[in-house]
Amino acid sequence: MTTIYWTGSNNITSSSNYNYSTSTLTSDGTTNSPDLSNGVNTLQISGADATLNSGDTISVDVYSGGTFQQNLGNFSYQGFITVSGMVYPIADTGTTFQAYGIILAAGSYANNNVDPFSCFLRGTRILTASGEVPIESLRPGDLLVTRFGPLRRLKFLGRQSFNGAFLRQSGAPVRIAAGALGADQPCRDLFVSPDHSMLIDDHLVQAKLLINGISITQTATDAMVDYFHLDFGTHDCVVADGCWSESYAEMGNRMKFHNAAEFDAAFPDHQPIVQPMCLPQVQGDGPELPKIRAAVMSRLPIDACSDEADLHVIADGVRIEALPEIADGKAFQIPPDTKRLQLVSRATSPALMGWNADNRILGVNLLALIGRVGGQSRKLYLDDPALADGCYPAEFIGDQITRWTNGDVTLPVGRFGFGRQGFELIVESATLPTYLLAAEALAA
Repeated sequence: MTTIYWTGSNNITSSSNYNYSTSTLTSDGTTNSPDLSNGVNTLQISGADATLNSGDTISVDVYSGGTFQQNLGNFSYQGFITVSGMVYPIADTGTTFQAYGIILAAGSYANNNVDPFSCFLRGTRILTASGEVPIESLRPGDLLVTRFGPLRRLKFLGRQSFNGAFLRQSGAPVRIAAGALGADQPCRDLFVSPDHSMLIDDHLVQAKLLINGISITQTATDAMVDYFHLDFGTHDCVVADGCWSESYAEMGNRMKFHNAAEFDAAFPDHQPIVQPMCLPQVQGDGPELPKIRAAVMSRLPIDACSDEADLHVIADGVRIEALPEIADGKAFQIPPDTKRLQLVSRATSPALMGWNADNRILGVNLLALIGRVGGQSRKLYLDDPALADGCYPAEFIGDQITRWTNGDVTLPVGRFGFGRQGFELIVESATLPTYLLAAEALAA
């Protein structure tokens, strides 16, 4: 991989164009690197004499304290430059982006995130006619074991590379732990992009729909992330680390491969198509998903869940446990002069557990909140707008009002009307059948 710098003008102004036919490039990275001036600036790369290869980079320093934004539109391109994603940052020394990202502008960093294909991470072992091979070592023409093949020759190995800092959290790799989908499925931890589909019960299920925080997880990273995908010219499934998973399906998205120019060179007559999926794909609100999720959850270790809600309060940062059991719920002694009062419990998504399609993170279902001092009791109405911090909207069943918490609700202390006095808080609530102990991570 080479790094290329402009000579001559050292600034990119409000609109600067560099044509390979008339501009000079040099590999000397110590001088004359172009800078982005303050404001919104655009760099357009063009020219039929481009000699950059896939993986080459251009280094551009942003103005002091500046940020940059990529544009992934369908712009025309010439030479070996492909319109696609970028980006490689170099801490403290500027910003490097891949040459096939043809537009760079100083602007909002928030919009600079990129999303990957449905792909396998580097290191995934794919079953071929001669055994398992790391995906990055495969070459066009290799014979792979496929679900509907039974053997197919690899047509093209597409790839994308990102610095993890530029992937949205939603685009970070998903880890499917060994055995998460069944016995030896996968046979080792498998890493895929979140939109990548696994074959489960004759359906394709995106990895992001299976995340549970324990056996299937997703964690942001600042490290380089290299994704690879297997193009057979038709959609199929391959054996990846011991379990069936989808191959590439062309959906008018081929230009998103960072080595798309290699495909164009190898198949100059190829016309973009939309390939049919080899199997039905489960949707997030589809009727098949709860059953599939429930099967995944059933394989978790027994200590991954608890039937206890662990209901407690936190008064000005101090945890307070419930008093001895009372007939009408749980009671907590709230100290005098309490300024911030939280009602905290475990929380879990019913959809994640496979019970139903409710994707909310639920703590306990409040039935009553009562403050008591001596013989005086005061009720906090559950439809009080002050409960919005940590509660879902109130639900009405006849004359009964209930309100689900998200596991951490701030209670308006002053609403009980006891001034600075300490008081006893009575909480009447219903709980979920069980709680996933890692659910806190999902709510973050």
